[in-house]
Amino acid sequence: MNVYCYSTINTGRIRVRSMPRTPIEEIDNVNRNIIRILSNNPRSSYREIAVELEELGIELSAEAVRKRVATILETTSPFFLLAPEEHGWEIVRVGISLESGTEAKVQAFEDVIDTDAWLICRGFGSFDIWAVATARTNAEIDEFLTEVRGIENVVDVSYFIETKRATMMDDYLSAAE
Repeated sequence: MNVYCYSTINTGRIRVRSMPRTPIEEIDNVNRNIIRILSNNPRSSYREIAVELEELGIELSAEAVRKRVATILETTSPFFLLAPEEHGWEIVRVGISLESGTEAKVQAFEDVIDTDAWLICRGFGSFDIWAVATARTNAEIDEFLTEVRGIENVVDVSYFIETKRATMMDDYLSAAE
């Protein structure tokens, strides 16, 4: 399955593509617990993580935790998404449907990269492209949607403005079990 994802941190017009990485051999229970601990407190020291793992019956030294964290970081794209309701901006999630044809989809994907979206994914399902953008006002959202609708080969744009979010890391991590 080829699912392409492009993420950016919008600092002016600088855009950095995520590079392909070597996958972790296995997301085991230990790695899932390390990710859960770090998602709750990203500033946890390796020693603190080792202690918390020990409370779960997993014995690892701080050095072993460091090696596992290094591997996790080499093979993932850590991303911290601030809650919009706390910062006075809107997050808009956009599903983009395209005309058939591989070339049309490749070109449209590249064109969406040139917008203000900071996460752009191409795959298959209900949409051909999924994009996420941040805006200060509804007017900026309208401008963004108009720009996306104007991209060649776009046949439909569905959107969702996030107003509240619940993140269930345990459920997310259970997918690897």
